Amino acid sequence: MLKNTRQRALAGLILLLLESACGRPSKPKFGKSQDASPTDKPATHLPGSTTDEVPTSPNQVDPETAAAIPLCDTEKFGQAVWAPTLSQRCQSCHIKNGLAPKNGSAFILSDATEPDYMNKNFAAFQKLAAIQYEGTPLILAKASNKAKHAGGKILDVDSAAYVSLNSFIGDTALPKNCLKLTAETTAKLDVRSPAQIVRQASLQLAGRQPADSELQLAKDGKIRDALDTVLKGEYFETFIKRIYNDIFLGDGFRGDNAIEVYYRSNGQASLDWRDDNLYYSVYASFPEYQNSVELVSYIIANNRPYTEILTADYLMLNPHSACDILGPNHDLKFSNKCSTNGQALQACNKQSFRFGHLPFGDYIDDCREFLPSKPKFGNGAPIVGVLSDIPFLVRYSTTPSNRNRLRARIIYKHFLGLDVLTLQGPQQPSTESASPIANPTMNNPECAACHTLVDPIASSLQRHNELGRYDRNAKWEKDMFAAGFNGKTTPNDAEPLRWLADEMVKDPRFARSAVMFWFQALTGEAPLRDPVPSDAYYRVSLAAKLAQNEFFENLAQKFAANKFNTREMIKDILVSPYYSAVGIKADVTASEKLMLESFDHANRRAPEETHQALAAVTGQFWLLPDRKADDTYTTFKRWDDSYLMNAGQLLVTAGGVDSKTAIVRNNDMSSIASAISNFAAVSMPCQVVSKDFKIETAKRNLFPLVEINTVPDDGAGSTRIKQNIAYMHKRVLGEELAIDNPELIATYTLFVQLYNNHKSAGDKTLNKSCQTQGITSDDNYTLHAWMGVLSYLLNDYDFIYQ
Repeated sequence: MLKNTRQRALAGLILLLLESACGRPSKPKFGKSQDASPTDKPATHLPGSTTDEVPTSPNQVDPETAAAIPLCDTEKFGQAVWAPTLSQRCQSCHIKNGLAPKNGSAFILSDATEPDYMNKNFAAFQKLAAIQYEGTPLILAKASNKAKHAGGKILDVDSAAYVSLNSFIGDTALPKNCLKLTAETTAKLDVRSPAQIVRQASLQLAGRQPADSELQLAKDGKIRDALDTVLKGEYFETFIKRIYNDIFLGDGFRGDNAIEVYYRSNGQASLDWRDDNLYYSVYASFPEYQNSVELVSYIIANNRPYTEILTADYLMLNPHSACDILGPNHDLKFSNKCSTNGQALQACNKQSFRFGHLPFGDYIDDCREFLPSKPKFGNGAPIVGVLSDIPFLVRYSTTPSNRNRLRARIIYKHFLGLDVLTLQGPQQPSTESASPIANPTMNNPECAACHTLVDPIASSLQRHNELGRYDRNAKWEKDMFAAGFNGKTTPNDAEPLRWLADEMVKDPRFARSAVMFWFQALTGEAPLRDPVPSDAYYRVSLAAKLAQNEFFENLAQKFAANKFNTREMIKDILVSPYYSAVGIKADVTASEKLMLESFDHANRRAPEETHQALAAVTGQFWLLPDRKADDTYTTFKRWDDSYLMNAGQLLVTAGGVDSKTAIVRNNDMSSIASAISNFAAVSMPCQVVSKDFKIETAKRNLFPLVEINTVPDDGAGSTRIKQNIAYMHKRVLGEELAIDNPELIATYTLFVQLYNNHKSAGDKTLNKSCQTQGITSDDNYTLHAWMGVLSYLLNDYDFIYQ
């Protein structure tokens, strides 16, 4: 909270100026209204969304205009047949490797994540509709069960869906000119320059301003070389761990003794961390719940094949867990003092801990290094990437009735890109038999449709109990589909989980899901959804969806061909228009504008990214008043309550996760998120402006072109202030503005107005929290003016949003 009336008054004045019409022109955004505030996300109709609202943006057309455009045959099929009927009532059985193909059906449907899925499904529909059964197209005869259908009756002959399908089959006059998002249309996007891409990626993935050498490489046409240095280092690895923790949620075990050193149950524990007290036990658990994110970070940072996320036969151990799992005489060569010397056991026990911050430090001091190791467990427990990771299995646990089906669903969702809960089966119960069906998950098509996919993976986890512990001799139920994958059964002599992992990484969906995961992590946008029938923009939504699917497929194929090198795949996304687009050019048609809005990725930065961006811009993290930064940590420290964006302060409120009760991020702008953005914009300048002027001029983060006594009362001072404002626009927002640019003039006008206000009032007072050694008052009336300018820029749309 702001401490006193003067500080609140300063904040109010700044915010009033921010919200007033300072003359700063709007920026060309995807459909951004010209009177939108800096914290308003552009109101666009994204292709593939379900909204039916009438658009208000000049970049959009009204629903009547969009609906008046003739639909081609494939588009009409999608809107009238696929979306309302096939995807809702048929796909769950007729998906590839599903129940229907398993029983010999040749009618196979592609799910909406596959490339060219609509044309494939239209071709499959046409093939079956061309066959007659007693004067009825076979597709209708099957749906009505006139021709025996293993799934029973799906549609009544007098139902609206049946009539619609019959009508579509009879319509032979549909045009063939389907709308397509072409490279020529994509060229009508306004995109970042290579140097701007490097700057954006550097802030997001390296947590810093780009180096001059990186910017020069980008300008010289070597952007991938520039990005190669961005995708390295501690912060990049921290970014990897954060986004994968959003899947694994391992941080939720922090401070929870329930996860303490589960690996000891596998037969090789040498120490009993519980012999002292709970405090040390919790510390001992840290390496175990971090194993999954450390594994992924190690794989990506070291250019190892991404397939190892599932197939790795090694664990990531730090000195602490190495002592526990391998014993005190292990041979891992750690670079820090928790090493393999004669006192390694004692070093890894208690003496290396420093409890400087509660509840716990981000890492155990001097034990934060992780190295790969291949321990052999006495009970034969396999090491199979994250699939055998105990915290992962505990987070997604099982019960006697669930039988690993939750685990199987999560595996499908995160590693194959298929949410089985979206595979809807028949929406009316079959009335073909009045008697109950024994074991419906295997024998009733309404149940078996999904269980045919889920249960083989669930059965592959049969040797891992609800605590993730392995039992080679565990008994498994016989009334569910046997362990296997994609229609194949696990060989008798194979370890089920190991065989499953090896098969999964061969599936094209594995590479595609990785691309889609990183696409969302980098752009903040979820992949486009299959458009719904009521979408007034259906044809443009479908065109955008098919183009995006093609993009994902092309990158996935390249990813696999490049030995699953994740950093190279990340570069492919960063240089694509899906990452670099910032607006749409003026000379586009209405349908082109709608399709191009699928490249919009104006999402509010994640709290951790905002925290790091503030530090990258100002040179200091956002702290509680009168707190000091801990120089021993160079990256965002979630567990020190000095930092306002940590788990104990504003992290969850700002949309982050704590991996316990808050497990899904919320990047939407809300009144609370807007207030936090404003709070950061107002409070940060107070913390950093005076301090920056105490730094040697050439090394300053914010004011290298002015001094504290540089005032706008003369031509020389005015010019230097404008030059420094131009520097700040570039540093904070990535904008390169000329001295006479209207946006720069608007910012300069704000500076002069604040300067004159304080000078006229004779107010040299500087709030205590804004002071630094040697600067305790605003003698030149410039400090408040620069605070206002910095606050103005930090509250800008381009800083708040990616």
